[in-house]
Amino acid sequence: MIPVFFASFAPLRFQGFSMLIDSHAHLEMDAFDADRDAVLERARAAGVEFILTIGNAHPESGSHEKALALCHRHPD
Repeated sequence: MIPVFFASFAPLRFQGFSMLIDSHAHLEMDAFDADRDAVLERARAAGVEFILTIGNAHPESGSHEKALALCHRHPD
């Protein structure tokens, strides 16, 4: 059985395995343009191994495309 968490930065622990996952991020938003790389560096330094960034529900915003481009720039 895999536990399900409903909060961001919830630690995932099962079978001796532990990691931090930010399960709902909006790093594609313009508010992060100035320091997006620094945000990612701080997250990595804090032990966050995965960040799920998502686009918003308005297709005309271009949010999904920005999120996908971000994923391609930071595949690790």
